[in-house]
Amino acid sequence: MFSDGFILVDKHLGISSFDAIRKIKRNSSQKKIGHAGTLDPLASGLLIILFGRGTKAAQYFNQLNKIYEFEVSLGVQTSTGDREGSVIKELSIVDNYTVPVINSCLATFLGKCLQVPPAYSALKHKGKPYYYYARKNQSIDIEAREIEIYSIKLISYSQHKLVIQACCGSGTYIRTLAEDIAIALGTVGHASAIRRLSIGSFEAKNGIRISDDLLPDILNSIIPISEVFKDYPVICLEQDKAIKFTQGQKIACRGSDHVIDDLIAINDDDDNFIGLG
Repeated sequence: MFSDGFILVDKHLGISSFDAIRKIKRNSSQKKIGHAGTLDPLASGLLIILFGRGTKAAQYFNQLNKIYEFEVSLGVQTSTGDREGSVIKELSIVDNYTVPVINSCLATFLGKCLQVPPAYSALKHKGKPYYYYARKNQSIDIEAREIEIYSIKLISYSQHKLVIQACCGSGTYIRTLAEDIAIALGTVGHASAIRRLSIGSFEAKNGIRISDDLLPDILNSIIPISEVFKDYPVICLEQDKAIKFTQGQKIACRGSDHVIDDLIAINDDDDNFIGLG
């Protein structure tokens, strides 16, 4: 029997976020499993997998800041923005960039800016993901979205490869950020490696690697979702209201002497977490 909660997984290369979920489902009786924040097969690092009522907390995890370490290979642009795609453009790199020049370039990405999501992404247009159209070579207009970069720094630079660490807000595509950095340096490029180090205060170094022999340990390591929201304001709903809330209906709660502008935890009358408000 599973608790409603989540686990931290250090996803390895070669599997998608959905592959990780399918692997757990095949080895358990748990039916309701989700994740917070997709990682591409060619990206490694922290993946938060949610169980039972814990899936209701995806909204909370998705809005947390994320830290990535990624490698930008200069001079080569690919169709997918990473090393999986076919090469669509190559430029000779005549400038042996200095660290001060690179740092000055990275500083221009700090703060809020507009970013055009990649064509190969799961965002949807008319009910179908962008990658559906990209694989059919169908062109669609992709609108830029506002993102925010809180910090960005150069870790190393060698052989026209930059290793960069960035802390960014939700909705940021690292593949696109890598391409934009290359363009700002006067060339083209792609993300040749991506690793997610953290989501909020949760870190990849504390994550579990998914393998068949470790699955029993993984499934016994579920963190109760109540641990995340123990310091949050809580509203407990009576049974009839709790049922309506879980069905997606809006619930009016009277009697509060103040206004809460942030997320609050919603519990049932047995004090079990059932969602966010």
